[in-house]
Amino acid sequence: MTAGILTAVISAVTSLLVAVGTQYFTFRTTRQLDQAQERDRITLTYLNPLRLYAEEVYARLDRIRDRLEQENGTCQALRSIDQPEAIHSIDEDWFAYQGYYLMSSCYMTACLFFQIQRVRAHAPFLKLSQTSDTELISLLFDVSVSFGKGGGIYYILQGTLAHEMATPEGQTPISYRAFCTQLRDPQNLAWFKQLVQFYLKLGQGQNRDRIAPTLSAIQHLLRFLERTLGLDFGQSV
Repeated sequence: MTAGILTAVISAVTSLLVAVGTQYFTFRTTRQLDQAQERDRITLTYLNPLRLYAEEVYARLDRIRDRLEQENGTCQALRSIDQPEAIHSIDEDWFAYQGYYLMSSCYMTACLFFQIQRVRAHAPFLKLSQTSDTELISLLFDVSVSFGKGGGIYYILQGTLAHEMATPEGQTPISYRAFCTQLRDPQNLAWFKQLVQFYLKLGQGQNRDRIAPTLSAIQHLLRFLERTLGLDFGQSV
């Protein structure tokens, strides 16, 4: 083989290796970028909203527990009515003032149910690791069960509440005002009655033993979400 042929062969092989290497690294970089964009989409669309309302409900239940200890076993802020049916005839001002603490507690919890149901429905399409997928579904189930025990909010009913909380496009929950308007309708209130009763009972000092298990279930969910999002649970609640 002459020197010229050898040089041509080496040049061709080198060019081929460079082309293959460039294509491989381009493919790898594109794939990593696609994976990063998908993680960002999942975080923005599903995990962050779930985390937001989990934190809101955790903080509210923790505060209610403190109030029960400070107010001799009752929470007056949750006792602006005696029965859910009273909502039918209450003026709109009540939802913004005397009844705000009760209704906002119900609203945030209903929003949490909405986010839980939304993540469950899209779980097969959320590209987390296989272990994380299973852990997330298990943690969501634990939160739902914690609200259902001891005369709470039935597990299946939570899914119905989630459906009622959806805006027409189904991506976000309805506003607080729209929520309050729904509850003023006797037919709609029938579906939200257990939710309202849950907080009324807490305000009356009933089912206090359910707060700790519910907080624990939400805390485990938040720890998972903070770990997945690379955040610190201790700084968020």
